[in-house]
Amino acid sequence: MDEVKNSVAVMTKAANELLDCDDLHSVIRLVLKAGNYMNAGGYSANAIGFRMTSLLNLADTKANKPGMNLMHYVAKQVEDIDAELLTFHTQLEHIGMGARVCKEEVITDFERELKKVKEVKLYCSRQPGLLQQMETFLLRAEAKLADVESSIQELKTLSNAVAEYFCEDPATFKLEECCSIFHSFCKRFDTAVKENQERDAADQRRKRTDSVRFVAKRRPTVSFPGPPPDRDSGLESALHSFLSSAPEGLVRYRKKILPPIEGSPAECSSTVPSVEKNETTPLY
Repeated sequence: MDEVKNSVAVMTKAANELLDCDDLHSVIRLVLKAGNYMNAGGYSANAIGFRMTSLLNLADTKANKPGMNLMHYVAKQVEDIDAELLTFHTQLEHIGMGARVCKEEVITDFERELKKVKEVKLYCSRQPGLLQQMETFLLRAEAKLADVESSIQELKTLSNAVAEYFCEDPATFKLEECCSIFHSFCKRFDTAVKENQERDAADQRRKRTDSVRFVAKRRPTVSFPGPPPDRDSGLESALHSFLSSAPEGLVRYRKKILPPIEGSPAECSSTVPSVEKNETTPLY
């Protein structure tokens, strides 16, 4: 009986979390808004709700940006509106355990225990002596069963409320399936948030790299001057250039003012008389 009671308590907490988590409701409204935006102009536009199983299809709906799907888009919109909404899954602590509990099986186990207590009480009622000995046990068992039965009735009421809130049919609604869907949705949503953060970080790194490359391309190349030429070598080269390109007038002027050296070819050519120009002087 304790196991039945604990299972009922877990599912009751999970149902209350689904009904009371305002952050989850805000995220779901954003999902509905995104769906209406995508279906604008179609027959399913302006919907007032959607089936819970549609939450698991968000990751299968590709976005126009490579590597992104509708789950990434919803997570990004949630972050832009209110970053605190990203941690809504921390307010749903019991839906994972609730997904592993079958409400119908719990009710069946309770009814089985209730039937056993009734059979024991009926058997003891036929034997007055035994009934007196079992009276205390039967009273405790009946009180515990009544408490569990009250908890089960509360769980049934909550289960119907969850079904109505999420636009499901109470006749076919299963609380454990609802918990499983939202548990999977929370895990996929959290994964999308982390992937968005990793993508944003990669974009920032790429932008910084591109900025560094752009600045490097625009920066002028710095040329360093070579070692200063040797002073003596420079003077010698300049002097040689000057002497080798002296003006023609200066050369003629030097020839006129500088007497030829004795015995040089210039002197010999100047002292030899010209045969054609010199005349014979008569002797008296």
